[in-house]
Amino acid sequence: MDPAPAVEKADITVGDFPTIDSAGLYIAEMDGLFARQGLDVTIRFASTSQEAVAGQEKGAYDISSADYVTYIDNELKNRDRLKIIAEASVLQANELELIVAPHSTISRVAQLRGKTISVTAPGDIATLLVDSLLSENGISARQVRFKVGVSLPTAGEGLFKGCSRRKTRPSR
Repeated sequence: MDPAPAVEKADITVGDFPTIDSAGLYIAEMDGLFARQGLDVTIRFASTSQEAVAGQEKGAYDISSADYVTYIDNELKNRDRLKIIAEASVLQANELELIVAPHSTISRVAQLRGKTISVTAPGDIATLLVDSLLSENGISARQVRFKVGVSLPTAGEGLFKGCSRRKTRPSR
């Protein structure tokens, strides 16, 4: 096997907002694929999509992995410009879910009217999808409350500990 060609930059820091779409990044790291290409990749956890993007804009990360809504929103608001080089996600059925606590009386979307739904950040992809789900079920986003600042990788834990009653999270 020929050695990997010299790379432009060998030390790379990735700011990742972990979702199911990030699985390949972590598998590549665990399997040593980056190292075999002469790269020293450090993956840094970002608790929100905006945190990953802002970190790249500030130079803390060389690359960021976040939801596309955040990138487009930043572009539209004339924030720092980033170049999208590849699609890393194809949203498919059952990739995100809206979950309730095990003993919740909520069993239908229509019962969410007047309730609080936890999401990671205002205007992120999960919030956009919840808005769409609510709309499809005759509920406007103004008829629910959004609690922001919930980390998706730990979304389910809060439900079982009684900290929240409704959350979005990536499917497993």
